[in-house]
Amino acid sequence: MSSLTVFEKFIDRRWGEVKPTSRKWLVAVMGLGGETGETIEPMKKHFRDGKVPGEELKLELGDVLHYLTVLAHSYGWSLEEVMAANMDKLTAQDFKKRMVNEAFGGGGK
Repeated sequence: MSSLTVFEKFIDRRWGEVKPTSRKWLVAVMGLGGETGETIEPMKKHFRDGKVPGEELKLELGDVLHYLTVLAHSYGWSLEEVMAANMDKLTAQDFKKRMVNEAFGGGGK
């Protein structure tokens, strides 16, 4: 069993079933927004002060992953499915960019 699957099962045990538009779902939506915002502070300090983020950022990114997992599962998707769909989308975008660059003689990415 992958560590991703272990994480997903852990989150499912903590939350139980979460249906879209339920109270739990709304808590997860707001949690994702809040935790995503909390990742900005250590990165700001890195940019502004040169303070390399450590454990604080890792924990905040874990919180983002936590709420993302709840929301993905509320729609019946595993994290693996979400990641695969995102890779497909990004691959298609990269292909379109290459086609435009070739069509118009652009050399950059």
